[in-house]
Amino acid sequence: MMFPLKNKPALLKQILIVFILALPVNGHATIVEMQTNEGNIDIQLYDTAAPKTVANFLSYVIKGDYNNSFIHRSVPGFVIQGGGYSWSNTTGAAIIPTEPPVVNEFKQSNVRGTIAMAKIGGQPNSATDQWFFNLADNSANLDGQNGGFTVFGQVINNGMQVVDKIAGLSVVNGCSKASPNCNFSALPMISTTAGFSSNTLVIVKKVSIISDQALSVGNKFIQLNAATTPFILSSTGIMHGGTLTNTQAKPVTASLVKNGNTVFVVTVPANGNLDIPLRSGLAFTPTDMFEINLPAGTDYSANPLYLTIDAQ
Repeated sequence: MMFPLKNKPALLKQILIVFILALPVNGHATIVEMQTNEGNIDIQLYDTAAPKTVANFLSYVIKGDYNNSFIHRSVPGFVIQGGGYSWSNTTGAAIIPTEPPVVNEFKQSNVRGTIAMAKIGGQPNSATDQWFFNLADNSANLDGQNGGFTVFGQVINNGMQVVDKIAGLSVVNGCSKASPNCNFSALPMISTTAGFSSNTLVIVKKVSIISDQALSVGNKFIQLNAATTPFILSSTGIMHGGTLTNTQAKPVTASLVKNGNTVFVVTVPANGNLDIPLRSGLAFTPTDMFEINLPAGTDYSANPLYLTIDAQ
């Protein structure tokens, strides 16, 4: 079988850095849910051990880049891999546009049930959007290779049952004879008799953040799903700028308040982004109380806003 591939138009690139929520519970981490046509996979992210990698992964989640993507590689007893390609029954496979590579943050071993970043051989700091689940203890192979493959999360709940189910599917060579070295030579398929479609490929329908409480200081992301969202920072530093992302179908006015004083008020366009005005920098300490205020009377739970800030 030949697997068609079509490039997507390049998207506007944004650097998203994850922000800490002011919740009193320590030691909790971001949890995301990966909804596939073979079942759901819950993943607890390692916000403290791999903050830049988690922020990088969440930037793709926030933009919806992983929605309608597919698992494009399966090696039994080793890994299943995704994050690089989306699927449409109309246009086929498409490359997901990537952000700049993230620095390697290898600390945790590549044991069974972990998720790690894929990268280019011989280039430790080349990870972008592709990730893989470890099906076995791959530490002897992956921990000492290419600077170590950065593990940034752990499958929780019953997620490994879904991962193992995907790993047990038939694997086909989806490359054409003209392109034998494509990335679909070990393509898992639910059915091998009906061609390529959203019914036969392993589709990642959606990746959602379902918990983001008490993140480490290295993570600077806030999901705004209420009219008022308070937060603090657990270190001293300077905010240099950032972005507000609006998933509502209407413009939304947002204000940043520090210790009761309004820092800025902006209107974010519908389904759009807006750079926040912090060009002169804004100092903060762990004692400063911040909050983001949005207009009351709107349900933000289904279509939240996201605040990402460049803070050092």
